[in-house]
Amino acid sequence: MQLKSLIEAHVEKTGSSKGATILKEWDKYLPLFWQFVPPSEEDTPEASTDYDKAAAGEVTLQSA
Repeated sequence: MQLKSLIEAHVEKTGSSKGATILKEWDKYLPLFWQFVPPSEEDTPEASTDYDKAAAGEVTLQSA
């Protein structure tokens, strides 16, 4: 959800057509993004792929 919020803010401030397309087709584009986490942070809840889903109430476990 943090990524989506950042893209929404970018589109609002810049009028980015690419950003608007990403938001319009969010389910298609989301899997194309990667999250890099430094080794020192890999055990934090925020680094988990399930963290955003849990925060949004969509708990779905995925294997790494």
